[in-house]
Amino acid sequence: MTAGPSGIGVVFQNVTKQYGKMTAVDGVSLDIRAGEFLTLLGPSGSGKTTLLMMLAGFQDITAGDILVGGSSIASTPPEKRNFGMVFQGYALFPHMTVRKNISYPLEIRRKPQAEIEARFNEMLDLVQLNGFADRYPHQLSGGQQQRVALARALSFSPRVLLLDEPLGALDRKLRADVQEQLKEVHNRVGTTFIYVTHDQEEALTMSDRIVIMDHGKVVQVGNPVELYEKPRTAFAASFLGKSNFIHRDGRTFALRPEKRAQDPHETGRSARNNERGEGRSKMEEVTMKDKAFLNDLAREGAIAFKSGRLDRRSFLMLCGLAGVATLAVKANDAEAAANEIVMWNWGGESEKCPGDAIGKPFTAKTGLPLKFDTSGPLQGKIKEMVDSGKVTADVCDADGFDAIALGKSGHLEAIDYNIVDKKQIKEGVAWEYGVGVIFYGYAFMYDTKAFGDNPPKGWADFYDTAKFPGKRSLYKWANGSIESALVADGVAKDKVYPCDVPRAIAKIKTIKADSLYWGSGSEAHDMIVNGEVAMGMIWQNRGKTIEERTNGRYKMVMNEAIAMPGAYIVPRGNPAGRDNVMKFIEQALQVDSQLMILDCLGMTPSNPEAFAKIPEAMQPYAINSAQNIDKVIFNDPVWWADNGGDAVNAFLEAIG
Repeated sequence: MTAGPSGIGVVFQNVTKQYGKMTAVDGVSLDIRAGEFLTLLGPSGSGKTTLLMMLAGFQDITAGDILVGGSSIASTPPEKRNFGMVFQGYALFPHMTVRKNISYPLEIRRKPQAEIEARFNEMLDLVQLNGFADRYPHQLSGGQQQRVALARALSFSPRVLLLDEPLGALDRKLRADVQEQLKEVHNRVGTTFIYVTHDQEEALTMSDRIVIMDHGKVVQVGNPVELYEKPRTAFAASFLGKSNFIHRDGRTFALRPEKRAQDPHETGRSARNNERGEGRSKMEEVTMKDKAFLNDLAREGAIAFKSGRLDRRSFLMLCGLAGVATLAVKANDAEAAANEIVMWNWGGESEKCPGDAIGKPFTAKTGLPLKFDTSGPLQGKIKEMVDSGKVTADVCDADGFDAIALGKSGHLEAIDYNIVDKKQIKEGVAWEYGVGVIFYGYAFMYDTKAFGDNPPKGWADFYDTAKFPGKRSLYKWANGSIESALVADGVAKDKVYPCDVPRAIAKIKTIKADSLYWGSGSEAHDMIVNGEVAMGMIWQNRGKTIEERTNGRYKMVMNEAIAMPGAYIVPRGNPAGRDNVMKFIEQALQVDSQLMILDCLGMTPSNPEAFAKIPEAMQPYAINSAQNIDKVIFNDPVWWADNGGDAVNAFLEAIG
């Protein structure tokens, strides 16, 4: 099978999507070429998934039009568009074998059995799963399950394949493997691939062109090298790769790790250099040609790092690329790696807010700047980093159960409670290998137009679709959903742990026909504000924003909310050293820092001294406020660390 005429062009013409007063996509015009691999790249809330969902037909267009093959599809229902779709959660049928999963789209189209068998064998060969035909999804690895989902989506020869963060549930090693396989599959089938991600590495590795989005708008479009070397804006320069910005004579320059200074306001490369693949071949020529060049580059990087012109993470990446030891030592600067604190978190406001609330006062006290890696510290990624010996992060913004699990596996530094004051931490969240610095929670919201006269009061009402009819939404990775089901089924708040998972699953199944499932805060937000659900589970810190943006139409119920401790954990061998990172965690627990985090992110303080200082306007929305602290259920991270894998698998099988 080779690339051919199966791809088809897609055109967005001034497309806008609004939810009430909120604009999710703002006048996007985009021409996607037939047969190309195009990636929509942007932070959470940038509009990339909404754009994909409008193309799929799952969201209506507020204004504008979408053309496929030159014809408008605005009024075409999703099932008539003949698009394939691959999701982050695989969405495989757990009761079907690989053969049945891949063949299912052909069977419902009533294709002849001989054609189904031939196409199945072709797809199995395409994704290199020969010998797995009779296995069930639970007998496959995550990467194998994703390849089955890809084969199923391609089995009926779709005009366009839509991929919504399909590698998000895989660890870093698996993601790298599947990236190569996806690109190979695209080259063989020639179908137009439209891929959504917030991961820069995925976009740079696989894409013919990348569309960078922010706040519902297209920031820049181009091939990977063009966008990296010639960003038109500071946002493009900072989001795609790492940059140090220099302001001079009214102009802004972005200094890349390899010391190439760029003006973010310059235009991109000329049209003749935009041909598919041209840039990537040159990138390979420059970065992979020989080790001598890379060693020289790393040595220059050491000098730039020592002088403050290059951040530490970029310097360490250069050393790793060159295959040399950290050149801070070779440059007689053994202390260089302790010159900053790097926080690994999820980006967006989670970068700016801690930077202001914690980073600025910490830097004022210690002289050490706070930098960010915003690629997301999943457990598997932390393990891989520590096991490799190339640790680039000092502190990770994680969950309490991560602190327990990674502490047991030997991947974390123990917390030094001679520096971090336990009196500043709520009882129960000062662990050996992590500190609960904030709380967030799983609450739910309801539509006052549907239930204004008789509002729901707790999880029992949420699960009662006879008394409170309408669709529901739950978190698809089980946290919060398991506990909510047990409380709805009559389990007392103080008896929720250890969780009776079979009982919870049985309760969840009672509303399965009326339930949708979300994996990100933006998805949960959209399901509520666009009227997809009458009641929806939500991260509590988003509730206030939704109430304000909808003028009170949607109200949040904090009674019986599941309170989750957000933890700071320290990877074993962190470059900044033990004392420095412990002082950083101590700063995060100061009352002023805690209240600033509450104000900008809606995350509730962990320091008991801050509870009484929570502003009156935030009292209804804060986990540990006087209004809510006795109403909520505090999550047990130890139970989740020990049992979470089995609980999530049981949950996914139940909702599959």
